[in-house]
Amino acid sequence: EPQRQQREDKLYQVLRDWLASRKYQAKVTATSRKGKTWGNPDITGIRIEELPGQVTFEVATIEAKIGSDDWAYWLFEAVSHKRFAHRAYFAFAVGTDSPSVANIKDIDRLCEYAEKYRIGILAVFISSADYQTLRSGDVTNLVLSGDNTRIEVVWPAFHENVQPAALNEFVRSVLGLKSIQDLCNFANDAEVS
Repeated sequence: EPQRQQREDKLYQVLRDWLASRKYQAKVTATSRKGKTWGNPDITGIRIEELPGQVTFEVATIEAKIGSDDWAYWLFEAVSHKRFAHRAYFAFAVGTDSPSVANIKDIDRLCEYAEKYRIGILAVFISSADYQTLRSGDVTNLVLSGDNTRIEVVWPAFHENVQPAALNEFVRSVLGLKSIQDLCNFANDAEVS
């Protein structure tokens, strides 16, 4: 478990940056255990919209894995985030020197599940050598960034309404945000633990 977590950690920053590039305040939230089983997304983003007299916000989450092995199991961790997130993504690394969504194993079934359960799918393409290191080598010096990865949206995450009580529980109990000010400063705080 700790070694799997250490390997997944290598994906978090590049996925956080990807979510931030979509106008979310994004941060790594993987170490929080406040949401209990399948209630702790690896990356959480909050997009705030201020309207006259009110503030609304959207929550997006990413569940990341170092490969697509057992995707039919791990995808449901991302699905479970739908109870408190407006958009949820399942992301996984793909090792290849010729990135192509068409070459991802089981891609048609993966998209069928994504469509049925209304979650987004992200493929994080990395070189074959970096992927081999990520899967089974010493990851101490492995740095993944926008320069040596390509994130492809295999299936979009569509916005869905969330029950206010579930959203409130996640924001307050898991993220520890108690006010509009906290929401606005989400990505400026230390990582959620």
